[in-house]
Amino acid sequence: MLLNVAHNLMLPAATYQCQWTYRDREVPGEMRLEALQTPAGALFDAPGTWDEAENSKTFIPHSDDVEVLRGWVRRGYEAVLLNARVQHWWPGNSRVSANMALVGARLPDELVFHSVEFQVGGLTELAGAYPLKSVDPPYGLGPDQTVTVAWNTETASQEWTTSAGDKLELEFAGGIERREGYSFTITSSPLVTASGAPRSATEWMRQYVRPLAQITTLATLRPQPVSWVVLRHGDKEFPVQLFAGDIAQQPYDAAPTELSQLISHSSGTLIRVGPDGATLPDLLDGWQSLQTTYITFFDYLTAALRDSMSVKSRFLALVPALEGFHLAKYGDGPIPRKEFAKRRKTVLQRITALDGVDQDDAEFIREWLHVYGSYQLAHRLRDLIARELGEGLRQRVRAEADVIPAILSNLVNQPEDVWAVMGTARNRIAHGLDNQPSTAQLVTLTRLAHTVAIGIALNHLGVPDAVLCAAIDQDQWPLF
Repeated sequence: MLLNVAHNLMLPAATYQCQWTYRDREVPGEMRLEALQTPAGALFDAPGTWDEAENSKTFIPHSDDVEVLRGWVRRGYEAVLLNARVQHWWPGNSRVSANMALVGARLPDELVFHSVEFQVGGLTELAGAYPLKSVDPPYGLGPDQTVTVAWNTETASQEWTTSAGDKLELEFAGGIERREGYSFTITSSPLVTASGAPRSATEWMRQYVRPLAQITTLATLRPQPVSWVVLRHGDKEFPVQLFAGDIAQQPYDAAPTELSQLISHSSGTLIRVGPDGATLPDLLDGWQSLQTTYITFFDYLTAALRDSMSVKSRFLALVPALEGFHLAKYGDGPIPRKEFAKRRKTVLQRITALDGVDQDDAEFIREWLHVYGSYQLAHRLRDLIARELGEGLRQRVRAEADVIPAILSNLVNQPEDVWAVMGTARNRIAHGLDNQPSTAQLVTLTRLAHTVAIGIALNHLGVPDAVLCAAIDQDQWPLF
């Protein structure tokens, strides 16, 4: 059944005629299920709202939010649209949009599921395993010749238990496709299964599917879609296919990584899962803590790696992301704000009371002396390098940052290091000041800061930065 689901999804992306149950009525309509698009559709002859006068009847356009819109596809499948909005703009043809769609031969009444099976892009590289041990081709031309494939059971299936008690499996589904003559193709496609206490489709997507797609995006430094998602309720013979705006509805193509996509000469991914790598539960737990504790930093990792950004946009997103990570982990300043405010007040009182102090000078100090005692950006960046990077990456970053590149020489007079330039460049852009940094200068600053951000993410996930260091040494780490 897993092979059937992986390679022959129940419903390909298309528009289907269906019947909806709306306001306790059976209403004909259609459902549009497109790849990487939110589900949509229509209701024909749906009851709307009419304003009836003595001699007239007027249709009133309006919208109706429906948490669960049930129906069935004329192919025989049951269907549900979740968080649907029905827009009655004209009589007899109402438009429908929804966050998700569920389609299956049998849908549970409460719409909770015991497990989810899915593929995401980059999963083969992340898996860190080769499922085939050996292949023996046929040696003759007779009709009884066979192909023998030895499956590597030790690495082709990995299983973990999460801290919440869920079961996670990463396995390879294999198949042999015979072609004309005596040629054949052997495939092995990685897929993940998560199972545990029943929960909604939204919860399965939030806890496992979308985070893993984000992790593979970080690992490969390329946008990776969710390939397909199948939910199961109890009986595994009745899979439920899920449609949403970030699901491609295509089996994952596990082709070898192209040379242009290799991060280093020997690896196409920063993260590996397997006997010698990370575990899926640890990666997902670390990713969840990034999302909940370091929100701005997490937003940068997910948006900047998924979407194309101009160098200026990336720089303006990256600097506060690093600053926010340091603030969340190490605080606003060397001492708490209340203590700083108290000491500030005492110092100002002593200065004001000194003989010979001009009161205008005292008032100037009172007005412009830092109010909160926050760390400067350059201090935060230096501290992150010292405390959040592995030793090898730290040495490489410092080698680039401690010597000011010639291209940055005209931005700040005699800066201590690149990090002292970073804040000035950010402020000039934000405030529209003179001597704006050029695109080339922003590329230099952004490449270095982005390297630090990736290193911090790997360290937080407990993943070695060996591949990143190798890419830097091999000059394969340009950001633009």
